[in-house]
Amino acid sequence: MLGRKWVLPVVRELGGGSQRHFQLRNRVKGVSPKVLTETLRFLERNGVIAQVLHHDGHGAASVAYQLTDLGRSLDTPVDAIYRWGRDHLGEVERSRHNIDALWAGGEIPRGARGKLEVPKNPLK
Repeated sequence: MLGRKWVLPVVRELGGGSQRHFQLRNRVKGVSPKVLTETLRFLERNGVIAQVLHHDGHGAASVAYQLTDLGRSLDTPVDAIYRWGRDHLGEVERSRHNIDALWAGGEIPRGARGKLEVPKNPLK
């Protein structure tokens, strides 16, 4: 479930409290309205978020989204993933740069493993 492209950013934004569709669209950079709607439906179907009525203080009400208890249980792992990304971004970018240079120079064919030895059963 967390492997879908926009799930982590949406869950992270909703960790700060309920938000309406347009608020999420403005805060989750790069997501289209259609894909955001699909992601919200996916998360709602899986019990991670719920729709709630949002009152604007002027008598109007609209739909907002908030994390359920199940969704709030994702706070710790989602924060850990974001911290890991922030802490290791430089290393990841250096690795990309180095591998791209090797590919461009023809030293390693694209998709090749090079001289890395892949264990027969990496999970043991």
